[in-house]
Amino acid sequence: ARLAAAKADIRTHLADPTLSAKHVAQRLGLSERSIYLLFERNGLSFAAFVTDERLQRAMTMLVEPGSRQLRIGDIAFAAGFGDISTFNRGFRRRYGRTPSSLRRP
Repeated sequence: ARLAAAKADIRTHLADPTLSAKHVAQRLGLSERSIYLLFERNGLSFAAFVTDERLQRAMTMLVEPGSRQLRIGDIAFAAGFGDISTFNRGFRRRYGRTPSSLRRP
């Protein structure tokens, strides 16, 4: 239940580039260490989960017809990435292609 609450909190605050285990812990009334342990006990890492969720959100936005007018950088920032190059590297590593390649006709 706590892990589900932590994941829900992360998804709610995903766009915040300063999202951290400390912030999640404060909102849930837990210690920062307990947040890390919740993820570790389930074979996950906090940072990897946050990055994965951000990449999924960015992918969704990139393929949504209503988001075509948004620049890729705007999508990266809306997904919570504070740096476009970090977003591009992570996206390429996860999906095997660049974000701009999804937009090409």
